[in-house]
Amino acid sequence: MGNFVNYLEIFNYIYLITAGVTAFFAFSAMRLGRSKGVNVFSLLMISITVWILGAVLGMRSPTVEISSFFANIRMYAQILTPIFWVVFSFMYTDHDDTLFKKPTIILILISNISIFMYETTE
Repeated sequence: MGNFVNYLEIFNYIYLITAGVTAFFAFSAMRLGRSKGVNVFSLLMISITVWILGAVLGMRSPTVEISSFFANIRMYAQILTPIFWVVFSFMYTDHDDTLFKKPTIILILISNISIFMYETTE
């Protein structure tokens, strides 16, 4: 059991380093805000940072209630990250006109409906 705990500690440190790197990317992209898609890229990096921190803090939490709280925060970031990826890829490749067409809006609505359904079942 002791070796397993040591492996979890190593993964927690790797996750924290990754969260720091993604937060650095987010804040440095905010400072360079002149390129196309930079605002969405920084939102994407922030959502990945929240996702990672939610995972680490959920694993390190002493009680089930606190772990459930961080799992809910992590779930929001997991839902928002693919949306930000899609929006960023459309903006970066100059397909902004197709961003607000019907299939893209349906993808965003499906993820928001899944968040709503998850929150109302608890």
